[in-house]
Amino acid sequence: MAILVMTLLGGCQTTGPQPYDLVLTGGRVIDPDSGLDAVRNVGVRNGRIVAIATAPLRGTRTLDVSSLVVAPGF
Repeated sequence: MAILVMTLLGGCQTTGPQPYDLVLTGGRVIDPDSGLDAVRNVGVRNGRIVAIATAPLRGTRTLDVSSLVVAPGF
């Protein structure tokens, strides 16, 4: 399984204004700080993660990352 590394920001919202600049859909999101290890959609705006959600998100660009792990940079 490939790994996509991203910086997860504490206090991310699960909802917010849409559309996002980039949406990562269906990736396995792992965040050791919060203990999250689940399939989620990630919304990115201005280079920052602003939403992590189970619901679909709309974005200017969308990447299907269902075969990848999305995790904080380490």
